[in-house]
This record gives sequence, C-alpha cells and structure tokens, in this order.
Amino acid sequence: MEIPESLRWTDQIPAGRAWRAVLLDRLAECVVQWDLRVVGPPFGYAFASLAVPVEMPDGTPAVLKQCPDDERTGPAQGRA
Repeated sequence: MEIPESLRWTDQIPAGRAWRAVLLDRLAECVVQWDLRVVGPPFGYAFASLAVPVEMPDGTPAVLKQCPDDERTGPAQGRA
C-alpha cells in the first residue's frame, strides 16, 4: 500500500519513521481482527493519520484509521 504524500512529514521525525516501519503490519492485524475488506487506496487528504476505506463483514462502509501516536481505533462505521 502506498502512503499518501500528505503523510510524508512522518519521514522527518524519528517517531514518524518508527510508526511507518510498523504501519502496514498493524493495518494487516486490524483487517484480520475485525474481518475487514480493504476497498480502496488510503485517503490522500489525511495529514494526521492513515485512513483506509474498508467494508465491515456485513458490507457496511467504514474507515480503518491508524495514527502515528499509536492510537488504535476501530473502524468508524458509515464514514467511507
């Protein structure tokens, strides 16, 4: 998955680089844990987190969000 240009600032700081190093693994863990289906690329306008459009197991649109500060949030239903 390609990281949007809007999150390239994370390359500038150690904590951002550390977050990016584990980001894809964390996303994969969430997809498996909540039985999600990724339905598109990350939203390019998000500057504070990586937000990815997904579907819940019942087909409900949602957003899977990962923040650099390790805030782990569940999918936000209906926000696709």
